Amino acid sequence: MLFMLEGAALVQEYGKALNPLNELMKRISDVMGKAKSAEPEQAQLPPPEVPKKLEAPQKKLEAPKNGNFSRDLDNDIPF
Repeated sequence: MLFMLEGAALVQEYGKALNPLNELMKRISDVMGKAKSAEPEQAQLPPPEVPKKLEAPQKKLEAPKNGNFSRDLDNDIPF
Protein backbone atom coordinates (compact mmCIF):
# COMPACT_ATOMS: atom_id res chain seq x y z
CA MET A 1 0.00 0.00 0.00
CA LEU A 2 2.84 2.34 0.87
CA PHE A 3 4.44 1.55 -2.52
CA MET A 4 1.27 2.74 -4.33
CA LEU A 5 1.21 5.99 -2.36
CA GLU A 6 4.88 6.61 -3.15
CA GLY A 7 4.16 5.91 -6.83
CA ALA A 8 1.20 8.31 -6.87
CA ALA A 9 3.29 11.04 -5.23
CA LEU A 10 6.05 10.50 -7.76
CA VAL A 11 3.60 10.72 -10.68
CA GLN A 12 2.15 13.93 -9.25
CA GLU A 13 5.64 15.41 -8.89
CA TYR A 14 6.58 14.52 -12.48
CA GLY A 15 3.23 15.89 -13.68
CA LYS A 16 3.98 19.24 -12.08
CA ALA A 17 7.49 19.22 -13.56
CA LEU A 18 6.14 18.50 -17.05
CA ASN A 19 3.36 21.10 -16.86
CA PRO A 20 5.43 23.88 -18.53
CA LEU A 21 6.30 21.55 -21.37
CA ASN A 22 2.64 20.61 -21.75
CA GLU A 23 1.65 24.29 -21.91
CA LEU A 24 4.34 24.94 -24.52
CA MET A 25 3.06 22.08 -26.68
CA LYS A 26 -0.50 23.43 -26.37
CA ARG A 27 0.61 26.91 -27.50
CA ILE A 28 2.53 25.48 -30.44
CA SER A 29 -0.47 23.43 -31.55
CA ASP A 30 -2.73 26.51 -31.26
CA VAL A 31 -0.37 28.55 -33.44
CA MET A 32 -0.14 25.73 -35.99
CA GLY A 33 -3.94 25.38 -36.02
CA LYS A 34 -4.42 29.09 -36.69
CA ALA A 35 -1.81 29.04 -39.46
CA LYS A 36 -3.46 26.02 -41.04
CA SER A 37 -6.91 27.64 -40.97
CA ALA A 38 -5.47 30.79 -42.60
CA GLU A 39 -4.09 28.80 -45.56
CA PRO A 40 -6.16 28.79 -48.75
CA GLU A 41 -7.90 25.58 -49.68
CA GLN A 42 -5.82 23.30 -51.85
CA ALA A 43 -7.04 22.74 -55.38
CA GLN A 44 -8.85 19.47 -55.89
CA LEU A 45 -7.59 16.94 -58.37
CA PRO A 46 -9.53 16.76 -61.62
CA PRO A 47 -11.89 13.80 -62.01
CA PRO A 48 -10.28 10.74 -63.54
CA GLU A 49 -10.44 10.35 -67.29
CA VAL A 50 -12.84 7.82 -68.73
CA PRO A 51 -10.80 4.70 -69.47
CA LYS A 52 -10.50 3.70 -73.09
CA LYS A 53 -12.58 0.72 -74.05
CA LEU A 54 -11.15 -2.24 -75.87
CA GLU A 55 -12.45 -3.00 -79.29
CA ALA A 56 -14.76 -5.97 -79.65
CA PRO A 57 -13.11 -9.06 -81.12
CA GLN A 58 -13.58 -9.49 -84.84
CA LYS A 59 -15.92 -12.17 -86.02
CA LYS A 60 -14.18 -15.36 -87.03
CA LEU A 61 -14.53 -16.80 -90.48
CA GLU A 62 -16.71 -19.82 -90.88
CA ALA A 63 -15.03 -23.17 -91.38
CA PRO A 64 -15.10 -24.56 -94.90
CA LYS A 65 -18.05 -26.79 -95.66
CA ASN A 66 -17.57 -30.48 -96.34
CA GLY A 67 -17.99 -30.04 -100.12
CA ASN A 68 -15.14 -27.50 -100.45
CA PHE A 69 -12.58 -29.27 -98.25
CA SER A 70 -10.16 -31.66 -99.87
CA ARG A 71 -8.93 -34.72 -97.96
CA ASP A 72 -5.88 -34.94 -100.20
CA LEU A 73 -3.82 -32.99 -97.64
CA ASP A 74 -4.26 -35.77 -95.09
CA ASN A 75 -1.84 -37.96 -97.03
CA ASP A 76 0.80 -35.21 -97.24
CA ILE A 77 0.87 -34.39 -93.52
CA PRO A 78 2.81 -37.07 -91.59
CA PHE A 79 0.98 -36.72 -88.30
